[in-house]
Amino acid sequence: MEENKNALINLIPEAVDNAAKNLSGPITKSIGTTLDDIWYLVFGKISQNANIRKLKYASELQKFEEELKEKVSGIPEEKLVEPDMQIIGPILDASKYCIEKVDIRQMFSTLIESSLNIDYCEYVHPSYVEIIKQMSPLDARIFKIIMSVSRRPIISIEIQDLSGGLVPFCRNCSWITEYTIAQCTASFESLSRLGLIDIDRDAHYIHKTLYNPVRENPHFIKAQTECLSGLKVGEKIYFREQYIAINELTDSFYKVCINES
Repeated sequence: MEENKNALINLIPEAVDNAAKNLSGPITKSIGTTLDDIWYLVFGKISQNANIRKLKYASELQKFEEELKEKVSGIPEEKLVEPDMQIIGPILDASKYCIEKVDIRQMFSTLIESSLNIDYCEYVHPSYVEIIKQMSPLDARIFKIIMSVSRRPIISIEIQDLSGGLVPFCRNCSWITEYTIAQCTASFESLSRLGLIDIDRDAHYIHKTLYNPVRENPHFIKAQTECLSGLKVGEKIYFREQYIAINELTDSFYKVCINES
């Protein structure tokens, strides 16, 4: 009886050892490979995309650093001023979320450059960081277009119904041909909310010829045609002529955040 007990005890380590070996045996290895395959099929692409994004972010971050160095090195030494951390700190903190958006990143780098230049630093304000944060790349591009011209006419198309009331059909048709009316309208509203532009419903240019660039815009022509084709009996098309106004904030913001002069 004692011999059988000892034999059983002696077999336990051997059984345990065999079980441990089986964990790395063909069957377990096969299961492990299958699990690896399943994991890759489910998460592999996510992981791969994440790595690609990391590499892209690192690349864009390096470009941001190079842009900053180039801009700052271009400031004459006698015009350099001490960095204002109330400006620089928030800019760098906010810019980390916009590194891959070139138009926004460039505004941040230009704002830093302006804050270090005695010719521009007096126009820099901490609120500009928040303004840039709330702009989309499209807002930035359209803002540049707005600031590149001296006249900024827009026409809103409305329908006059049988009661004489006016119903909006297409708002803020502009001279801008690069983007659709919907894109421009969305950016106009965003820029207006940020205080960079203003559109007065009743303000307009006296000289009608100033609206020719709008009337010749293919986007406007298409919208006008669609409006006319959809009119009901007795309804009329009405053109509300307006313009985009800018202010001191607009000029100051453009000077220190865009500065394409």
